[in-house]
Amino acid sequence: ALCGGRQRMRGRAAEVAIERVAVRDRGCVVLLDAREIASVTADGDYVHIVAAGDRYLVRETLTAVAARLPAARFLRIHRSSIINVDHVARLEPMPNREVVVVMRSGERLRSSRSYEVSLRRALERLL
Repeated sequence: ALCGGRQRMRGRAAEVAIERVAVRDRGCVVLLDAREIASVTADGDYVHIVAAGDRYLVRETLTAVAARLPAARFLRIHRSSIINVDHVARLEPMPNREVVVVMRSGERLRSSRSYEVSLRRALERLL
C-alpha cells in the first residue's frame, strides 16, 4: 500500500522524464524522486536512504538499490556508500588519501582510496 503521509514526490507537469525509485519503508511503498536522493548507506541487511530531508530504512542490499538508481547521477564512494553527485557540497581530503564527502545537507560520508579517482572524475564533469 502507498502511504501518502511519507510520499515525497515533487513532480512538475512540465517535466517529461521524472526518475522515480520505489522503496518499501516500514511496510509502506514510498515513491522517491531520484533527484532528491542524496545518499544511500549500508547498515547490515538494510540501507538508509536520505532524500528530501527524510531518512528511509529499507530492507534491501546496497547493490540492489544501486541497480535501480540512474548511473549518470549516482556514484559509489565506499563499499557501504553511494552518493548523488548533484548533492555534494565539498570534498575534504584526509592525510591517508581518503576523502570526506560533505553533502549539502551537512551529512559527511567517507570515500575510500579505491573510489577516489572515479569520485574526482564525476565531480569534474559537473564543473
